[in-house]
Amino acid sequence: MCGIAGFFGGPPSAQFTEHALRCLASRGPDGNGMWQNADGSVGLVHTRLAILDLSEAGRQPMVFEEKQKVEIGKLEGIGRRNTEISGQEQDSFQLPTLNSQLSSVLVFNGEIYNYRELRAGLEARGETFVGRSDTEVLLRLLVREGAACLPKLAGMFAFAFWDEATGTALLARDGLGIKPLYYRADGESLSFASETRVLQQAGDPVDPTALRDYFLWGTVPEPQTLSLPVRQLSAGHLLRWKRGVVSSECWYHPQSGDSPVVTTPLIVLWRNLSTHGLITRVALEESIHRHLVSDVPVGIFLSGGIDSTALLALTRNLLGPQADIRTFSIGFDDPEFDESGIARRTAEHFGATHTEWRMTEEEGAAEIPAFLAAVDQPTIDGFNTWCVSKLARREGMKVVLSGLGGDEWFAGYGSFVRVPEFRVWYRRLGPLRRLAATLLETRPHGTPWRRLAAFFRGQGTWLEAYHAQRG
Repeated sequence: MCGIAGFFGGPPSAQFTEHALRCLASRGPDGNGMWQNADGSVGLVHTRLAILDLSEAGRQPMVFEEKQKVEIGKLEGIGRRNTEISGQEQDSFQLPTLNSQLSSVLVFNGEIYNYRELRAGLEARGETFVGRSDTEVLLRLLVREGAACLPKLAGMFAFAFWDEATGTALLARDGLGIKPLYYRADGESLSFASETRVLQQAGDPVDPTALRDYFLWGTVPEPQTLSLPVRQLSAGHLLRWKRGVVSSECWYHPQSGDSPVVTTPLIVLWRNLSTHGLITRVALEESIHRHLVSDVPVGIFLSGGIDSTALLALTRNLLGPQADIRTFSIGFDDPEFDESGIARRTAEHFGATHTEWRMTEEEGAAEIPAFLAAVDQPTIDGFNTWCVSKLARREGMKVVLSGLGGDEWFAGYGSFVRVPEFRVWYRRLGPLRRLAATLLETRPHGTPWRRLAAFFRGQGTWLEAYHAQRG
């Protein structure tokens, strides 16, 4: 988890740079850097959490000089040193005085899991590399191919790429929106950051639609934020800025479809489940294998549920019986909420080194102010993740695998099963839907029954069904 920020179209703002470094410090405790072009109209900021290539060759902002092929790692001795940023000296790779033009600069948050394969392809095309980071691979791809390289990337990412030769900026976000990226357009200038607090200004109006949706869903859906002038770049989208003109488009196009409800013989269903189970296992093994690529130790959040247990089991299978695997969980004295016993036994079964935080009420309450201060956009969830992340960080971990998202993919809660069932009942009731809605509207306001009544009076869409269950 790194932090990125910057502006295009100026005017130059030392205050913006200092503010961004201060706001994003927690995202990148291993170092930071900044870069500005000659007239100060473009600035890029990065705070680093070093995961791949811990050397100076992995530092950002990362620059590429096209004509002279001056590599990022070779700029150390000939660059200019920026000082007095937030009271500390900071290194910044600046262009040396050469008869050539800076072509590209990149700030990048995330990880490209297939960067080794991509690097091999670039080397076959004549590219040479200084370091071992995925950042350098992404930079070279962007220089060669621009936005056309995005479908090749397997990973999670948010980045900003500046092409000095054409005066064009490219911002992009991964297909599932795992890494955040916010932006603000003021006249002809554009600023961006990993967190909204970098971009918000005193007096910004609240977005009433975002506020309504927060109370409906418990989170703020993209592209909205609570600040009306600040937008989130949607998952799988890219944004271009050139001479004050902003345009955006969707680059990620997954295969999808609204499968009809069909009646399948049990023997056929069993064979399909067996096949799908094999496909799922292979996909999970590939994903875990890629996530384990790191120059620092990788741990696992272990709740005792199916998703995190599957992660641990497959990680043990991939790494072998001798590998040291670290697992982390939160325990409570209240048996209604406590799953620590299951997690502890699971870790023991797979031979993992397990660390547990037996949290008291007082300890939980003490964490709430820091949790709220760290939450960038409001959410009704995430406190457990905050606490177990603090535990892992306290134990020296930088990278941890998590089962988050498993419930959405595999219908881990009954509510996910009921959403398609609502659509089935919508079709079956036909003309009786209005009567069913009238009966349900006799229930008290604020209950799920009233939402179900609204669903029966609506169009029967997936979104309406989802809101009836989970809104």
